[in-house]
Amino acid sequence: MGAYSLFKLIKDVEDLASSSGLFSCGCGFAECHCFRGNQSLGLRTDIGECGRGERVNAEGAKPEARGANDYCFIFSRAFVRDALGDFSFRRAVCFGVDRPQADHVLALVRICSCHRISLARLLGRKCFWDRDFLITKDTLEPRPETEGLVEKAAKFLREKNSKIYKNQTRSENNYLEQCITCRHDVSKPVSQNQQKTAQKANPNITSSVIRVADCGTGCGCILISLLSEIPNANGIGIDISSGAISTAVKNASDAGVSDRAEFVFGSWENSLVGEFDCIVSNPPYIKRNSISGLDDNVRLWDPSIALDGGDDGLESYRRLIPVIARHLKNEGAAFLEIAHDQADHVFSIASKFFENICIDKDVFGNDRYLSLYREK
Repeated sequence: MGAYSLFKLIKDVEDLASSSGLFSCGCGFAECHCFRGNQSLGLRTDIGECGRGERVNAEGAKPEARGANDYCFIFSRAFVRDALGDFSFRRAVCFGVDRPQADHVLALVRICSCHRISLARLLGRKCFWDRDFLITKDTLEPRPETEGLVEKAAKFLREKNSKIYKNQTRSENNYLEQCITCRHDVSKPVSQNQQKTAQKANPNITSSVIRVADCGTGCGCILISLLSEIPNANGIGIDISSGAISTAVKNASDAGVSDRAEFVFGSWENSLVGEFDCIVSNPPYIKRNSISGLDDNVRLWDPSIALDGGDDGLESYRRLIPVIARHLKNEGAAFLEIAHDQADHVFSIASKFFENICIDKDVFGNDRYLSLYREK
């Protein structure tokens, strides 16, 4: 057992960060974009797995043991997770951390407080979903609420897979079905060569390959996370930043999904070709005149092109939703992140192209996710 329990380290980070002003925006995290909650905070951001595979949080209690509005504590957990890395954080749930590790994490708090820089920017990587992603000056730093977007899309794609396979016998698609249904195999994604081998044995499998598009892919964290979750999926990530595309390519390689992911430099309107089962996006949605008021670790470090949603913050949705309408398959779905005060506006834009529309809230009760469904 380490000298520090994980819970004690998180509390020490919370106390130090609060006293040094790192949490100066307090409950404004949800509004100022430097920290916004999501529905998977209790699953991915602040939860580890003990050796028996049980889901526990840093306190050894159920995720709901602390109130969802305890921003500072949640932020501190995310900070410690980023500082330790995903693997070490999960290990620390059971075994704690040693004193040098704890001192290192606390030193990072002081550095971030002094220079008004996020930990992810300082380290050049960000924990997201179940892995570390490289981030650069060309990419937005992934926020925890975007994991909620991945969660919704992954759930939809799993349900779609169950429909695809329910009428096929296990002998017809043995290899791919095992990969999809056995969660311990997700670390070994299905390659295109393996898909082709399976398709030779049964040509009907060709129709069961899922296609995903990520519009405004940035570091690629949304698309790569989905491909890691859905082994029979391949996808395309589009971005107008060549630097972001290079970063996403590296992240896909590190995640072992590069043979199922294509990244394209260009606009949504000109680069999306064909039809897709699922389209996801975390587009720029901050009002242009609000960017100057964002927290320093956002305003000074995130690329403005990834934040600027035009005069009213809705420019991206006016461009993107018609593109989605043209490229979404029948029985497909699109999932977009929105600002907490944009639900009525984006619903109005989407209703011109879709009938089945849902607005879902994040863990803090803010409107955060736009879901668009296409019927047969």
